[in-house]
Amino acid sequence: MYSNIDTVKPSYDILEVTINNNEKIRLDQTWAEPYRMMIYTSFDKYQHYADDGYVDSMTYYRKGEKGAIRRIQYFFASHLANQQENILQYPAWLKRYIAHALNKNVETIQVDKISFTYNEKGFATIISKKNLLSQ
Repeated sequence: MYSNIDTVKPSYDILEVTINNNEKIRLDQTWAEPYRMMIYTSFDKYQHYADDGYVDSMTYYRKGEKGAIRRIQYFFASHLANQQENILQYPAWLKRYIAHALNKNVETIQVDKISFTYNEKGFATIISKKNLLSQ
């Protein structure tokens, strides 16, 4: 069911995950959907942390604000936030997770963001490819 007409965008972005230097992972089967969702949604969150210098913004929630309730909120938020050392362990975790999902040995992992557009005939044309993670 659709609620609105989808508009044509000037470009679209997708993530391409490559393992062992040349194998692009494909998780398009129905049974693999939970793995696909975990990989791509967790990588999106990791990318936000990377853009913010590997710091969870919750660390600073309500910091320096006056009032007892705000200080209590800051205390809990800063203690529940992901610590930088945990954020930096994500690439190694992702490699292990993909190895488990595919049931194979994963030596290297590379994640690229590919931007593309559709030409007048409806074929996808790659605009750019940017490496986001290599390990």
